[in-house]
Amino acid sequence: EVLLMMAMDEKTKRFRTHVVKEIYETEKDYTKKIRFFTHILEKARQKAMQDAAAKVESSFTDEKIKTLFSNIEEITAMHEDLMEVLDKTCATSLSYETPIAGCYLVIREKLGAYKMYGENNEQSQKVLYEFEEQQSVKAFFVAALLLGGHGDEDLSSYVFKPIQRICKYPLLFRELLKYTPQGHPDHENTKQALAMMREHCSVINEAKRRVEKLERIADLQNTIEGWEGSNVVDTCNELVREGILVKISAGNSQERMFYLFDNLLVYCKKSLINKSLSFRGRIAVENLDFESIEDGTSDFHTNGITVTNSWKVHNIAKNKWFVLYAKTAEDKQQWMEALRKLKEKRKRLAAGIANDTHIVVMEKGRKMHDKLLVSKELLRDHKVMLRTYTLSFTGEELVQWLVANKEVADKDEAIIFGQALVESGVIHHVQDKHQFKIGDLVYRFRFDDRTFRAKCETADLVSRGLMLYVRLHGQFNSLIRHEQNKCNISARKLLDWLMEEKDIERREEGVQLGQDLFATNVIRHVSDAQDFKDGKINYRFTADDGHDGSDKKTLALTRPEFSRFQLLVSFTFSIPYSQGGYGIELAGFDPIKIKSVNSEAQLLGAATGQIIVAINRRYIMDSHLAEAQFLIDAQLKAKAPVHITVLKNNSLYVTLTPTETGMGFQLRGSAPVIVNEVDKDSITAEASIIPGCCILKVDNEDMVHSTHELVVASIKKCLAESKQKHGVSKVLLKVGFGRLEQFTAYRYDSTDEIPIEVFEWTLESPYTFLVPALLMKLYKEEAQQLHTDIQKAKVKDPKFNEYLSELKTLVSNYKRAHSQLQVSSRYPSYKPYGTTYSIAVDQCPTNLHTIMLTVASPRPVHAHASEKAGEESEEASSTSNLMSTLKDHTNYYTTTMAIPSKESPATLPNQKVPIPAEQISAFQEAQDRRKMVAEVEKMMNGLNKQLEVINRLHGQLQGSHPEPVDDSHLAAQLRMSMLSTFAELSFSFGTSAELSSFNGHNPLLENIDDLTPNASPLNSPMLPRRSRFDTVVNTRPMIKLAADELVKKITAYHQLLGDKQLKKILEGADTLAPRPHAEVITDLKHTLNEMMYEVQQDMECKLLTDTVKKHLDMVELHHQELLLCLKISVCLCDDLEVLQIMDKLFSHTLTAITSAFANHLQAAIHRTLNPWAEYKSNEEGSELWLQLIVNRGLLVYLECTMMTEAAAGEMVSLGDMEAVLSQIKTIVLHVSETETDAELPVVSLSGNRAGVHVTFSIPTFLHKQLPEAVFSSEGITVRPVLFNTSLFESENKLELETKLNTQAFTILQDYYRSMRSFLLGKSKHTEHNDSGVLAIAQINRPLNAIDNLVRQLNVAIQNPSRPGVGQLAIASELAMRLGALRLNVCNSGCYRSQLSCSLSQAMTLTRCHGLPPRLLRTAVNTIRKDGSMVYVAKKNNVDVLNSSPKPPTRLYQLPSDMYSI
Repeated sequence: EVLLMMAMDEKTKRFRTHVVKEIYETEKDYTKKIRFFTHILEKARQKAMQDAAAKVESSFTDEKIKTLFSNIEEITAMHEDLMEVLDKTCATSLSYETPIAGCYLVIREKLGAYKMYGENNEQSQKVLYEFEEQQSVKAFFVAALLLGGHGDEDLSSYVFKPIQRICKYPLLFRELLKYTPQGHPDHENTKQALAMMREHCSVINEAKRRVEKLERIADLQNTIEGWEGSNVVDTCNELVREGILVKISAGNSQERMFYLFDNLLVYCKKSLINKSLSFRGRIAVENLDFESIEDGTSDFHTNGITVTNSWKVHNIAKNKWFVLYAKTAEDKQQWMEALRKLKEKRKRLAAGIANDTHIVVMEKGRKMHDKLLVSKELLRDHKVMLRTYTLSFTGEELVQWLVANKEVADKDEAIIFGQALVESGVIHHVQDKHQFKIGDLVYRFRFDDRTFRAKCETADLVSRGLMLYVRLHGQFNSLIRHEQNKCNISARKLLDWLMEEKDIERREEGVQLGQDLFATNVIRHVSDAQDFKDGKINYRFTADDGHDGSDKKTLALTRPEFSRFQLLVSFTFSIPYSQGGYGIELAGFDPIKIKSVNSEAQLLGAATGQIIVAINRRYIMDSHLAEAQFLIDAQLKAKAPVHITVLKNNSLYVTLTPTETGMGFQLRGSAPVIVNEVDKDSITAEASIIPGCCILKVDNEDMVHSTHELVVASIKKCLAESKQKHGVSKVLLKVGFGRLEQFTAYRYDSTDEIPIEVFEWTLESPYTFLVPALLMKLYKEEAQQLHTDIQKAKVKDPKFNEYLSELKTLVSNYKRAHSQLQVSSRYPSYKPYGTTYSIAVDQCPTNLHTIMLTVASPRPVHAHASEKAGEESEEASSTSNLMSTLKDHTNYYTTTMAIPSKESPATLPNQKVPIPAEQISAFQEAQDRRKMVAEVEKMMNGLNKQLEVINRLHGQLQGSHPEPVDDSHLAAQLRMSMLSTFAELSFSFGTSAELSSFNGHNPLLENIDDLTPNASPLNSPMLPRRSRFDTVVNTRPMIKLAADELVKKITAYHQLLGDKQLKKILEGADTLAPRPHAEVITDLKHTLNEMMYEVQQDMECKLLTDTVKKHLDMVELHHQELLLCLKISVCLCDDLEVLQIMDKLFSHTLTAITSAFANHLQAAIHRTLNPWAEYKSNEEGSELWLQLIVNRGLLVYLECTMMTEAAAGEMVSLGDMEAVLSQIKTIVLHVSETETDAELPVVSLSGNRAGVHVTFSIPTFLHKQLPEAVFSSEGITVRPVLFNTSLFESENKLELETKLNTQAFTILQDYYRSMRSFLLGKSKHTEHNDSGVLAIAQINRPLNAIDNLVRQLNVAIQNPSRPGVGQLAIASELAMRLGALRLNVCNSGCYRSQLSCSLSQAMTLTRCHGLPPRLLRTAVNTIRKDGSMVYVAKKNNVDVLNSSPKPPTRLYQLPSDMYSI
């Protein structure tokens, strides 16, 4: 017993000594950390003083600095005093006898400082989030941490460090008390210190919660016998998951108890007798990797045991594997998801810090380099090993210069910064043999020896390598050899091919390209034995690894992976803003559910218990409730509607019992019958039935094809029978839901090891039936007006009367079609493939869907991004999206549909008949005449409107209008008239001198106080958003200017009357018109001349009333005569049968373009659209796209993929598509404001066949986020391009395919030239903070990438050395880089178009979002097999495999394990 007591005493002494050392060392480290935090505070104050002295607007205000750092100086002073006491007490040694607890009682009175810090913690976090949004502020803190030697940490860790420390004290002193016996001199002090720390933690809410968690963890650790290593609470803060799993390792299968903490995985043996736990092992999460195992696997790792619900765990530190398996698949999924989230969190944090540090160092290094070039300091010639290096410097010289120029505080910081410059690739040792050292070693800037490579340059290389991969694999007879199931190509053949394709001019250039692709892991040597060299050496694309019979085991063990983790059917509804909120309450975590709803939200689709997938298209299924609530609160503060996406089944069985007020719903339509209205608070609303649902079954009897009367009768019959049998009336209904969405989520780790999540949505377009309905109404009104006008002419011609009779029938048909299509609710809510429909529904596109790819990644910091610190108000910053500081969402859209065709989609290929060429020619002739009618009407309307402007201005000057008329259209017209005199200055990017001079002296602008030099047309304050034009202009000068404009319009009309084409069109109408056209034109010219003379005689319009009005009435009379002649000429060459066919084709295409543009516009408004994501931030990309479409028009890229075996029929459809291209060019898009709360813009149509104007009305709260030019422009023109190819090899080259592709290339090339001139012209007036070389590179780098694509596409079309489908991928990427709307079409709209779409998506992820090149094929196959697009084929019941005697190229094959649908 004595020996046992002695042993226990020794153990107590040993453990107390250990705790004493831990307290002292951690206190010393903590004091050092907060001292450095205080040092950062001092730097922030200095920065604030410098900004104030320079009168620079800055976010470093005293208030924000005080809020962020709180009373950290007080806490630091307290701990420095404490360290003095500790150092004196522990001066001799740290041992069992050391009375360390008594030292902490000295600061008893000062610990109240932590209470103040804790109370300020929430406000401090808000300021921190705000600073994170502002790049200049963020860069300041990153630089401060880096130069202080803490570059691997972020500011938030320092902000929270005092809270973490105060929470650790109770645990430390509890452990100390455990090993301090009562006889020890420090026993009483330890008790008091423990009580003191607990008391102070209890008054800090955050600390109290944290202490409770840590104490539970400590208690858990105490129950484990034989614990090894440091305490869990030293590195962990929470227990994430626990449970019993079976562990297979070293041939043994054992049941173990596992505990997963936020930074540690611990496993123990659980005794079967007393349930005690014995320690068996621990793995730090950072040293842990895992991989799922397919059910039924039996291999080496499982010791030959066939396992289910299992996964492998890799201890990286020990390089050992073991297998775990759970009891259920759900348990396995939860464990793997928990591990994934922990790994992802650590990777994101580490990658984010590293990325921020890299950007800051690179920017600072670049500015330092520019400064040195100007000052000619430091950089001189140095000789090393008989070689002279220009513009070089030694390490010693750089350190001295940094200190002397106050770039750093001292020599130590200079050395740290020098090493950071080396690691970031800004400087390097001239022989690349050394890191940064102070001494005589010579270094150079990589800018000077052209070895610097920015991140986007690497992205360009990867993009070029992927395009090579696609082009080579897209060949029908590929150069890539398939030897032993492996895809190889020799370097010699690759270089020969590159020379033939004109990708390179010299072989040396090709060798350099190969070496660059090798360095970026796009290609590799077949055995990884050597770098890229010219010769008979075989290489392979890393994307082929594991997909061609190569070692799949090696592929499986390599990270990262591209995997799907969600496949759901969802439904999105919009809840409008109201002061009381949105009427829904959320609850839960992983997943978040709707806890309660009010009656208004219920009618829109919300229901209690629904699982929320996304809010405003932001995925939140695995997010915290606070994040979801934040998104809703942000919408509420903005007074905007909120869009909720929830899980939804395709159909639902409900049992309804009628009340005294009835069933509570109204039915409409037939085959199927639709729920048209639902009463508030009714049993139907409570059953989650909403307007738009379809009655599929009544009491298990199929009702899909039943009439309205039969469905109603069946419901009444069931109610009566139920009443008779059970005494209660009730009916069982099966209802189907429309507008459902397929949602798929993927994840992977980028090349920078940043976790990326990808969300793919397949959306049914809300415009499928709406746009055709509006178009039918427009065409009906046009045809009706034509019929009325022609009847007035009383033409006595039998053939002409027959035409009028057919025209009347056409009006009736279109009226009926509009009536049928304008129904608000439809089921299904899209037009499926292969079904016969009415004439009305035939006007709608088949299988129209939008594929939306959303990439969520940590927000990138672009080196060329403009600094916006201080631009937003404090209120705006505080309401900015908190989630966007963590993730940036980028949206990419592809619209898919069946190819527009006059035939039904179900028509067999051999039954399709092309439209005769002469009929198409006649239709084009009629269209030209309609355009002339529209042009003449436009001239007359211009005269009327201009005269109205003059009359109003004159009336205002005379006082007859004391209050100016609030006419927004008139005001806009007036402003445009005013600006027409200096349009060249404002719209051609005039010089500052020109604009300043004009602004200073022109009296017309004396009231425009916000005109600024160099204003671009997109953001020009020259187009103010005002409706009262009297506040914009000086009235008297404006009357003269308006009169000048009237003269110009009269002159333009006069010139049109002399046009030869007009006379040619009118020649054939003389025999039927009331008067010869020559007489009409002569009289009209004479009247216009008289009118212009009157205006010129009185330019101030003092007497311009009755005289001019009389002339204008006479002009109107002759104008109507001219219009009648023109309309008769239209009728003479019009073929109404062909017209209806072309109307149908145009309706399909217009609907698809409308749907695509609405999605792009919505994304641009929310700053998530970015076709240039590898070069620009989302905000810059969205703004550039808006500028581009306003100034250069909207490019619409239609991509058609064909099967050669069905060429006869598909060539007919392709010919139909070609015929409608000229009509697409007449589309003009407009954007306006509305009070709608819809997720997508509200669409309206105007115009006629000569030009259809589509107006997109967006909500008021979004209206302000778009530049004025989007609204004030005359509209956005549409530039269509049709590109097509066959996915299968054909013996005969299709002539039409070559013709269309050549035409498409010409349009793409012309649009690119226009875009290039716009961007380069715009850049001339953009100020760059970077060096001139960098500025040019930023402008040209995206253009250089497009140059390469244009050249490759030209070679592929004009001189194809080997036939294939690679040109399809080239054209698709080129269209994307040009900001085009991409429409993919094929025969069904759900197979080949989606094969092309999935390849484009995977290439976008690789090019813009860091998907490792070797995972390209994996991503393509995963999307094709498990993606949301498969859902389109499923619900259309279309065979996805589309069997063909000749297989397509590898790029357009489905994965081998793809199931047939």
